[in-house]
Amino acid sequence: MIFQITLILSGNLSFLNWLTMVPAILCLDDGFLINNLPTILQKVMLGTPSTQSYIQSFIIGATSLGQESIMRTLVSIAFFLTMAKLNIPVVRNLLAKRQIMNGSFDRLRLAGTYGAFGVVSEQREELIFESANDVKGPWIEYHFKVKPGDIYRKPRWISPYHYRLDWQIWIAAVSGRIERSPWLIKLLIKLLNREKDVVDLLESDPWASETSGPKYIRIEKYQYKYYDDKRDANDDTRSLPPFWKRERIGRYFPRQGVLTKDILEDIVNAS
Repeated sequence: MIFQITLILSGNLSFLNWLTMVPAILCLDDGFLINNLPTILQKVMLGTPSTQSYIQSFIIGATSLGQESIMRTLVSIAFFLTMAKLNIPVVRNLLAKRQIMNGSFDRLRLAGTYGAFGVVSEQREELIFESANDVKGPWIEYHFKVKPGDIYRKPRWISPYHYRLDWQIWIAAVSGRIERSPWLIKLLIKLLNREKDVVDLLESDPWASETSGPKYIRIEKYQYKYYDDKRDANDDTRSLPPFWKRERIGRYFPRQGVLTKDILEDIVNAS
C-alpha cells in the first residue's frame, strides 16, 4: 500500500495504482480496518446507533475469535513466510535494471510480477491532429489537455485523474497502423463536425475564433523527447527554452492526400 501511494504521488498514471489498492484494501480484516480508520471516518461510520452497535458487536466477536483461534494465527504466519520466500526473486527482479514484466518465478505461479511499464523510455511517439479549411493550408493543430503537443507547454500533473482519450491516442501511436485503432476514424469525423462532447475533451477548440469550420483533416506522427539545454540548440526567438524537442516521423493517416468528412464516412460504412 505504501509503495502504491508513493507511485500515486509521482503524478501520472495513478489510476493503475488506485485499481491495485482497492482490492488490496478489501483483503484486509474488517476488524483491522475499523480499528485503524482515521478519526473522521470513525465518526462517519459510528454516526448511527445501528451502525455503532454492529461495529461494537463485530469487534467483540472478532476479539474473542482471535483469542480462541491459535490455528488461524499459525496458518497466517506460515502463509506469510511462504509468500515471503516465493517473492525473493520478485523483489530482485524489481530492483534489476532490466525487469521481466508479467512473469512468474515458481512452478505453481503463486508469486509473480505485474506492471504496465518495466522501463520508461526517454522518447515517445505522438500523433498530432491537424485540420484546415483549405487543402493548401494553413493547417491548425489540435492540442489535448495532457498529451505532448505544444513543445513550450510544461508537462501536466494529472494525478489522480486519468485522461482516457490522451492515453488512447498514445497507445494508437505505438500500436502501428490505424487499422489497429479504428476508433480514430470516428474521432476525426467528430472533430470535423466540432461536436461539443469531443471538443470539451480538448484543451481548446482551435476553430473557436474562425468564421467557418474545418473541411480537411490529417494525422501526423512525431517523435518527442525532453529538451536538453546542453545538447539541443534553441533556434527559436522565445526567451524561454521549450520543454520538448520533436521531429516529424511522417504521415500517420492518410498515407497520402487529406481526409474529408465524406471520405471518412465512406471508410466507416465499408468496415
